[in-house]
Amino acid sequence: MRGATQLGKMGEAGGEIEDKEEKARRLGVSSLWVVGALAVAALLLLLAARAERHLPPARDAPPDDFSGFRAHRYLVNLTAVGPRVAGSYENEVVAVKWILNTLREIADQASPHNRLELDVHTASGAFPLSFLDGMNNVYRDVQSVVARASGAGGRRARTALLLNCHFDTVPDSPGASDDGAGCAVLLETLRALLAAPRPLRHDVIALLNGAEENILQASHAFVTTHRWAKDVRAFINLEACGSGGREVLFQAGPQDPWILEVYAGVAPHPFASSLAQELFQSGLIPADTDFRIFRDFGGLSGVDLAWSSNGFVYHTRLDTAARVPPAALQHTGDNVLALVQGMLRHPALESAVERSALPAYCDVLGLVVVALRPGAALLAAAAALLVLLLRLLLSAADAQRHRERYLVFCCFTALSYNVSCICNVMHYCIRT
Repeated sequence: MRGATQLGKMGEAGGEIEDKEEKARRLGVSSLWVVGALAVAALLLLLAARAERHLPPARDAPPDDFSGFRAHRYLVNLTAVGPRVAGSYENEVVAVKWILNTLREIADQASPHNRLELDVHTASGAFPLSFLDGMNNVYRDVQSVVARASGAGGRRARTALLLNCHFDTVPDSPGASDDGAGCAVLLETLRALLAAPRPLRHDVIALLNGAEENILQASHAFVTTHRWAKDVRAFINLEACGSGGREVLFQAGPQDPWILEVYAGVAPHPFASSLAQELFQSGLIPADTDFRIFRDFGGLSGVDLAWSSNGFVYHTRLDTAARVPPAALQHTGDNVLALVQGMLRHPALESAVERSALPAYCDVLGLVVVALRPGAALLAAAAALLVLLLRLLLSAADAQRHRERYLVFCCFTALSYNVSCICNVMHYCIRT
């Protein structure tokens, strides 16, 4: 009897040792999961940080290619005028004269296959604006410089692509990024298009508007009164809420998904997010761009590109040309020139296509753009949710035997979701 009792105690002790060994093994496996998950997260953060800071080197490119150095010279010359408030002598006379002279030089450098028409547009008008608490925006004699590039020797194309920027500034700011850099990119893009040894397939209308900071007046004047506005089929708007860095495609549509699909297919340095679009259009950010005017008053679809790095210089005297490196202009110019060329080749610019809803879109580490039409995006979200629920159910059923794994999985899932949301909100909301 005594021997049986001792054997029983020995068996219990052996079972306890086995249980402890099993727990230690499980804890080791759980630790490996944690270490692996943290390593993957750290690697992704490093890749994202590299993509955020990586800019292509500026180059002295051939005449029909974009040069960040040439664009930067345009920027330096424009900002040398100083602050250019709408209605001021600097904006209405000095800046307009410099832009016209620059456009004439660009026209002189054009290949025999292309030509450039110039027009100084002045208009008055009014429109309701649902910005902040809403207002009626009334303007008189606002001024813009408009240029139309087309193939030489033939009839003017029936449809055109619009490129827009603004050269006016807020008081006391030289406006290098907002929006002198946009003007510099537009001018260099136009120069490269005209220098190409082949005629343009469609016309390109360049609008350098002189009254955006007064809340979008000159773009409204163009789209509602200019004789060329009726020919515009789509647009690209260049803006800024920071200085330097990569430009982000933060608005697209509202329809014509082909524009976004062209960007996804041709942009060499893509950076785009429909999350940024949702945040911007939700009203959380008290700002607006000419995108709204072209969309609401012109019935047009397009894309909105803006720099967002170094937002502390936005609308201040610190917004100087020295803070906009040629590499940042090269990054934007490469994307804009490729996008313009891709849109000019697309058949939708010539003839109407089905105007469907905009896809959900984002870039992957600045390498590719993933764009999913609404149906595909819904299916992808449902599939991801289903996989997550199944995994949670299976893990919950096995929780008693693998509690550590289950807790690690749940914690890591919640952590990754929250970190992703916080990073996106900080990047696209706080920085702007």
